[in-house]
Amino acid sequence: MTPASPPVRRTNRGVKVALVIGLLVIVAIAAAMSIKAMVSARASQTRAVSYASQAVLPFAHVDKPYGAAVDAAGNLYIADHASHQLLKLAAGADAPTPLPSTGLSAPTGVAVDSAGNVYVADNGNDRLWKLAAGADKLTALPLRGLTDPDGVAVDAEGNVYVADYSNRRVLKLAPGASIASVLPLGTLHGPAAVAVDAANAVYVVDHDANRVLKLAAGASGPTVLPFGTLHNPIAVGVDRQNNVYVLQPNPDAVLKLTPNATAPTKLPFFSSSNENAGLAVSPSGDLYITDLSKHKVEKLQAGAKNSSELPFTPLRYANGVSADTSGNLYISGEGDHRVWKLAAGADAPAPLPFSDKTDAGSTAVDSAGNLYVTDFDNHQVLKLAAGATNPAPLPLAGVEYPTSVAVDATGDLYISDWDGNRVWKLAAGAATPIALPFDDLRDPQGVAVDPAGNVYVVDSGNNRVLKLAAAENSATALPFTGLDDPAGVALDSVGDLYVADRGNNRVLKLAAGSNTPAALPFSGLNLPQSLSVDANGTVYVTDNGNGRVVKLSVQR
Repeated sequence: MTPASPPVRRTNRGVKVALVIGLLVIVAIAAAMSIKAMVSARASQTRAVSYASQAVLPFAHVDKPYGAAVDAAGNLYIADHASHQLLKLAAGADAPTPLPSTGLSAPTGVAVDSAGNVYVADNGNDRLWKLAAGADKLTALPLRGLTDPDGVAVDAEGNVYVADYSNRRVLKLAPGASIASVLPLGTLHGPAAVAVDAANAVYVVDHDANRVLKLAAGASGPTVLPFGTLHNPIAVGVDRQNNVYVLQPNPDAVLKLTPNATAPTKLPFFSSSNENAGLAVSPSGDLYITDLSKHKVEKLQAGAKNSSELPFTPLRYANGVSADTSGNLYISGEGDHRVWKLAAGADAPAPLPFSDKTDAGSTAVDSAGNLYVTDFDNHQVLKLAAGATNPAPLPLAGVEYPTSVAVDATGDLYISDWDGNRVWKLAAGAATPIALPFDDLRDPQGVAVDPAGNVYVVDSGNNRVLKLAAAENSATALPFTGLDDPAGVALDSVGDLYVADRGNNRVLKLAAGSNTPAALPFSGLNLPQSLSVDANGTVYVTDNGNGRVVKLSVQR
């Protein structure tokens, strides 16, 4: 994932570009949300945090969504920087409605109070506006001398806070006051965003100083929060449990700092654009993220699942992925002509002894630790026995273009043959394979086998997934609809089936006994290719177009 370039700020009043996003987390009366953290696969200062699913919200005509805020009822407010307007997506609605926005120019930060009043930082006009609940026009608040106002926040008492970026200060306007006061934050280098918690502590992103400050209520000076090394942080928010969230664009990340923690955790949000801008958190813990280049707003639903990117150096066309019973992971890269092993708990993978002429595709590993790799351009499947230093080709006469391989508990191999439009079985110790009775295949790819001997194949060219029950002479189509060039398939220990829907950039799960597949909460996928599921239910995906491997941990 290529990080976004850091925002470039301009202070020339004739050429204003507000590139720092106002972030406000408004969390009203709600039950506390428990998020289980787990250690990231990367050896770093951050840890992965649990979130469930990501969905694009129905903002059909939003141009450059910047600031985001959500109220206690779950209504979402967006400042559309390029179209100079405010949008509201009511809870449960299918489309947003424009709010009165006459007079706005390049709005950035947005906030909403408990009474439904909306506050907007108007970066183009150096003003702060209020849209009273039910009003049909904006009114300007008495904040004079603003230059490049960005973030805005409001507390439970109605005090309004604004990050006055180019004047290097944060202002507070009390209800009914005509003059704002400057908060005692010391020397700031570019305050970009502001948030306030239930105890009236104020949090400020000091963008140019790469830090986040906290000013406790009544304090004479701020403290620096332990976010470690930040890179151009642009937004901040806080929830009712006093968890602090920070957004930074380079590298793109959303970080969470829990109370009394000494290091932040990293939320598992991946984007294919690297231009996420604004962020808000709802009372239920859902995360909303605005995407500038894709002109969309995404919702990351809170839950008990976690995705993270694994520490493989950029892979060229990452293809196969397999996990063994010890938690080791095996990855093949077609363009790299290499096969890698990431040992359980390791921070970096090690190359396995395959020739640089191996056009490595799918991988499979058996219970004895033997590794199988399809070498499709060389029309063979290679076996690297456990502890061996050289792989050996298997006897596969008649196989034209082996694409995927699977192995069962007895050591029988199953191979999909792309050009031959067949699925082959090579019994353990056999000298020749036999063709299985899959009819009318077109470009078969992924193949899997369950403990009962049922064989599953992704019939890519026909956009379907087939199951051949043990001892049967014909296959049946499984209830997947809307597939577009599906690729990989995998099974977990309870019989759930997973499919990489390559053309739709998603992974689907068909639970055992179900007739309705569901999309898993991977985000930012670009041509997902192969799948594997370990004994804990963790799903691994080779994200072919992004040259990476992504994992999704699932709490059963």
